[in-house]
Amino acid sequence: MDNILVATDLSERSRLAVRRAALIAAAARARLHVLHVVDEAQPPEIVEAHLSGASAWLREHLPSDCEAATADVIVREGDPHSQIIAVGDELSVDLIVLGEHRERLLLDAFVGTTAERILRVASRPVLIVHSESLEPYGRVHIATDLSEPSAHAARTAHRLGLLGEKTSVIHVFQAIGKGKLQPVAPPAMWESSAVPIVPEFPNASDPPTSLCAEVP
Repeated sequence: MDNILVATDLSERSRLAVRRAALIAAAARARLHVLHVVDEAQPPEIVEAHLSGASAWLREHLPSDCEAATADVIVREGDPHSQIIAVGDELSVDLIVLGEHRERLLLDAFVGTTAERILRVASRPVLIVHSESLEPYGRVHIATDLSEPSAHAARTAHRLGLLGEKTSVIHVFQAIGKGKLQPVAPPAMWESSAVPIVPEFPNASDPPTSLCAEVP
C-alpha cells in the first residue's frame, strides 16, 4: 500500500479509526491522509470557522494518534460521503478507513449512514473500525457466500496485508428444520463448484482454515 485515507468527524469514534489507520500505514510504510468534511448546509461564516478550527484541531491532536505514521491533514467543504469518495479517487488511495457511525435514526432510515453510502458506491476497499486496538490484526474471520465477490474481498484483504497470523474462512448456509448452529462436513459445492478461497494464499506461512456451518 502507498496511500491510506481515513475520514474523521473529530469524535472519539473517529479517533479509533485514525489510530487503526496509522497502525496499518506504519506497517505498510504508506502515506496517511486524514480527511475531515465540513457540512456545507450551514451559514458561510459558520462553515469558514469550522474549516479553520477543524484544521487547527487536527494538526494539534494528530501527532498523538499517528505517532508511527506520516500523516497529512485535508479539510473539505461539502457532503461527507461524496467528498470522501472524491478525495480517495484524487489521491488514488489503496484503502479508505472509517469509524463507527453516529446513529441518527430518521436520517439513517431514509438515506443510510455515511459508511453505508460509501460502501455502496466506492470503487476502493473500505475498512470500518468499531473498537480500539494498539496491535496489528491477529485473528481474522473471512465470511463467504462462495461467490466471486467474496473471493475478491478475501484476495484484496490479503493483498493489502490486513489478514492476521490466524485466518479462518467461514461459510454459513440455511439448514431447514435444524434448531441450532452446528459444524458439519463441507458440502459438495464447497469441494467442487465453490470459488476456491483458501488456495488464494499459497505463500501464507499459516494458511487459512475453513469451516462450513448450517443454521436453522
